Amino acid sequence: MKVVKSVGGELYGGNQPFQCLEKLEFREMPEWEEWQPSPSGGESPDFPRLQELILRECPKLIGDLPTHLPSLKTLDVYKCEVLHENRASNTLNTESLRGSLEKLTIMGCPGLSLLLESTDTLPSLQMLFIKFVGGKEWLAHNSNRLQSLSLDECSSLLSFPTNGLPTPLTSLHLVNCKKVEFLSREMMAKLTSLQSLLLFKSCDSLRSFPLGIFPNLSSLSIVGCQNLESLSVEGGADENLSHLNSLSIWGCRNLVSFPDGGLPTPNLTFFHVYNCENLKLLPDRMHTLTALQRLEISSLPNLVSFPEGGLPTPNLTFFSVGYCMNLKLLPDRMHTLTALQDLSISNLPNLVSFPEGGLPTPNLTFFSVRYCMNLKLLPDRMHTLTALQRLEIECLPHVVSFAQGGLPPNLGRLDIRNWDLVETLLNEQLLPATLHTLQIYDVSNLKSLDGKGFEHLASLQQLQISGCESLKFLPKEGLPASLSYLMIRGCPSLKKRYGNKKGKDWRNIARIPCIQIDHEITI
Repeated sequence: MKVVKSVGGELYGGNQPFQCLEKLEFREMPEWEEWQPSPSGGESPDFPRLQELILRECPKLIGDLPTHLPSLKTLDVYKCEVLHENRASNTLNTESLRGSLEKLTIMGCPGLSLLLESTDTLPSLQMLFIKFVGGKEWLAHNSNRLQSLSLDECSSLLSFPTNGLPTPLTSLHLVNCKKVEFLSREMMAKLTSLQSLLLFKSCDSLRSFPLGIFPNLSSLSIVGCQNLESLSVEGGADENLSHLNSLSIWGCRNLVSFPDGGLPTPNLTFFHVYNCENLKLLPDRMHTLTALQRLEISSLPNLVSFPEGGLPTPNLTFFSVGYCMNLKLLPDRMHTLTALQDLSISNLPNLVSFPEGGLPTPNLTFFSVRYCMNLKLLPDRMHTLTALQRLEIECLPHVVSFAQGGLPPNLGRLDIRNWDLVETLLNEQLLPATLHTLQIYDVSNLKSLDGKGFEHLASLQQLQISGCESLKFLPKEGLPASLSYLMIRGCPSLKKRYGNKKGKDWRNIARIPCIQIDHEITI
C-alpha cells in the first residue's frame, strides 16, 4: 500500500459494493494522492452504513473524500497535511455529517478546520480532539452535546467562543496552547458538568486557579503553567470541595501557595506535587485529608518540612517523597499510617533520621530509601515489618549498621548498594531465610562475599551482582542449591574467574540453570 497513488474503481468493484461496511481505515500510504468517486456517480451513498472512517499518515492525499456518509459517527484524520487544503473544492460534505458525527479527531490536517468554523456545523458531536491545527485564533461553539474537548498544539488559538463552551462538557484538556486565554469566571460557572480538567503548558496568562468554581470537578491536573502563582478557594477552609478526587500540580515554577487553611477536599484520594521550585509549604492540615490514598511529593527544592499533624492515617497506601534538597524532617507519626503499603524516600540530602516510632507495621510491603547522603540511621524496629516483601537500600554512606533486631523476617527481595551494610549482612548472617532475590550493585570496594551469610538462604532463587569492580571471589562454600539464576555484570575480576565456561572456577557455578555474565547467557 506504500506505493498506491489513487484509490478508485478497483476498490468499489461494482455500483453498490459496500452496503454493509461499518469501519474503513487507510494507514501509512505515503504516495496516495486521490480518492476517486464510485461509478455510481453519487446517485446513492457509497458507504451507507459506514460508522468509522480513519485516515492516518497519508501526507499527499488531496482528492475528494466520499461526499455522502449518512451513518458516520467517528472521523479520525492524522497527518494528512494537505487534505482539503484547497477550500474551493469542497472535499467533505459537512451537511451529510450533521445528524450523525459524534467523534471527530483532527491531527495535523489544517484544511479540515472547515468543520469547526460554524456554530451549528456538527450538532451531534460529543467528542472533539484537535492537534496541530494552526491559523485559528478562535474556536466555534459547534455542538450543544459536546462532552469531551481536547486541544493540543493549537499555537494560534487565543480564545474560546464568546458564548462559552457547551454546558454538557465533562472533560476539557488543553495541551501546549500557551496563548489561549482561560475561561472567564462567568464561563467557568456554567460548566456544571465538568469532571476532568487538564492544563498542560497552556494558558500563560493564568495567575490563580479557583478550585471551587466547577461544582463537579473530580480530577484536576495543572502541568507547566509557568505563571500560575496560587490555588484559591473563595469560601476558605469552610468550603467543602467534596467532588475533587485527584489533584496534580507539576512544573509550575511560580507557584508559591495553596489555599489558606488547607484543602477543603474530604474525598481527595490522589495528590501529586512535582517540580515547583518556589513552593515552600504544602497545604495546611493535611492530616484531615482522610480519604487520601496516594501522595507523591517530588522536586520541591524549597520545601523544609511537612505540615504539623503529620499525614492522614486511615487510607493512605502509597507515599513517595524525593528530590527535596532542603527537606530535613519526614512527617510526624509515620508509624500510625497503618494502611501504608508502599513507601519511597529518595534524594533528600538533608535528612538525618526517621521519626521516632519507626515505620507502620501491618501492611507495608515495599520500602525504598535511596541517596540520602546524611542519613545516619535506618528506621527503628524494622524487624517488626512482617508484611515487607521488598527492601531497597542505596547510597546511604553514613548508615553502617541495622537497628536492633535486624531485617524484616519475611523479606523476599533485597536490593542493596552500600558497602558497610553488605559486609554487616553477610558477616552477621542477618539475611532472612525467606529471601528469594538478592541484588548487590555498585559496591566498588567490596572484595569478597562471606559464604556463611548465604548458608541458610534455602529459598534464594536469584542473585544479581553488578558494578562491583573489586569483587574477586564468590563464596568458597558455594551458593545455595536453590539458586536458579546468577547474573554478574560489570565485575571484571569475577568475569575472568567464572566466565565463558573457561574461567578457573567455572565448575563452582556450572550447576546453576541460568547464568548471565555481562551479555553472555548460559542455560
